Amino acid sequence: MAKTMAEEITAAEREAEQTLVSAEERAAKLVSEAKEKAKTEQKRILKEAELSSDELLKNAAERAERFKADAREEAKGMLGGLEQSYGANISAAVSRAAEILKG
Repeated sequence: MAKTMAEEITAAEREAEQTLVSAEERAAKLVSEAKEKAKTEQKRILKEAELSSDELLKNAAERAERFKADAREEAKGMLGGLEQSYGANISAAVSRAAEILKG
């Protein structure tokens, strides 16, 4: 009877050891899968970030070009106004000089 109990204890110990080994193997597999999933997710996030930054840079470049074109047009308008003002001032000065000379 003692022999049977010893055999049962030994069998139970082996079963417990096998269960532990199986659990460790499953845990290692889960950890490996989690690491792989994390790497994949990290790559996806980095790709999304890269695409977003490219889009932001593109939008910023477009806005800068529009701003530059608007500034160019505004400067042309201001230059035209200055040319007219300069022309009017010159005409007025010449007229005034002619009046003084006739004077």
